[in-house]
Amino acid sequence: PRETQALQKVVTTAITRLEEAQDQKFTTTKRSILDEMKNHNKESNERMERIENSTKSYEQMIQELHNNNMAKSNEMAQYEKCLSQISTNTAHTANKVDKLSIAVKTFFNVIADVLGPEN
Repeated sequence: PRETQALQKVVTTAITRLEEAQDQKFTTTKRSILDEMKNHNKESNERMERIENSTKSYEQMIQELHNNNMAKSNEMAQYEKCLSQISTNTAHTANKVDKLSIAVKTFFNVIADVLGPEN
C-alpha cells in the first residue's frame, strides 16, 4: 500500500505538472497568436491609412484637373466670343469698304461727266 500510495503520488504529481505545462503552452500559444493578430491588424490599418491618403491625394488631383478644365473651357468660350466679334466687325468693315468703293466710283463718274468726254 505504501508503495502504491507513493506511486499514486508520483503519477498524480506528474499528471498535474503535465496539465500545468499544457495549460502554460496553450496560454503561450494563445498569447503568441493574439500578438500576431494585433501586429497584422496594425499593419493592415497602416496600409488602409496609406491607401486612404493616396485616394484623397488622387481625388484632389482629379478636382484640380476638373477645375483647370473648366477654366480652359471658360477661356475658350471667351476666345470664341472674341473671334465672333472680330468676324462681325470684319463683315461690317467689308460692307463699309464696298459702300466707300461705290461712292468713289460714283464720285469719279460725276467728275468724268462734269469734265466731259475725252477727245
